[in-house]
Amino acid sequence: MKLGMLRSGLALAALGLFMNSANAADADMKGDLWTGAYVGVHAGYAKVDFENGWCANTDSNYSVVGSQANVCIKPEEELGGDGAVWGGHAGYNQQFGSFVLGVEADVSQVFATSNAAYEQEVGGTEGELDSARAELDVNALASVRARLGFAAGDLMFFATGGMGYIDADYGANTNESSPLSYVSVDSWTPVAGAGVEWRAMEHVSLRLEALHYFETDMVNVRGLGNGDTGSTRGDLSDTVGFDGLSIVRIGANYHF
Repeated sequence: MKLGMLRSGLALAALGLFMNSANAADADMKGDLWTGAYVGVHAGYAKVDFENGWCANTDSNYSVVGSQANVCIKPEEELGGDGAVWGGHAGYNQQFGSFVLGVEADVSQVFATSNAAYEQEVGGTEGELDSARAELDVNALASVRARLGFAAGDLMFFATGGMGYIDADYGANTNESSPLSYVSVDSWTPVAGAGVEWRAMEHVSLRLEALHYFETDMVNVRGLGNGDTGSTRGDLSDTVGFDGLSIVRIGANYHF
């Protein structure tokens, strides 16, 4: 009987040690849940705001010489647009108690093209010119950002910021018989955002986040020409640029 009681006591002690070890391991994992490298994919929606300052067949003063007025052909409305976005990202986190510091890089393809008809301004008088058009194609986005998070168990709320790159082309023509001429309007700009991430499984997390690419420097597009020839074609005031680009996206990550 004493031998049986001893065996029972040893079994209970072993079970207690096992439970304590499991609880300690779980506590350690929860306390350092977000540390490590990860890769992921994302998809969502992008909205683009664009400032179009290109003006065909004129200088920037709309001057009148005698009875001859310069002709300005410009978009009837600001170019913008929206579309789908998808891509991949990778990063590394280091958790310090409830705080998480990290760095992340991402690349996305954007399906956002916008078109605008032109109006013609002659000596201050405006009129429609439906045969001329402008087009903006946003091709891709990229960014490298720092992340600061607050962990609450399986959830992490985070803010992020860094530098972003917008790959886009701008095209325009002056009449319907002419094909659109394109110039690159790629730009670097600050990017910032925020989101929430949920550790759904040991190696998998899901996230929802929003990013905003801020206003960019204006890009000179005199290479499109405005009726002049040679190296002086176009106007030095012919510039276009982004007023901003916003993204809302969901993502899934695999943690190593």
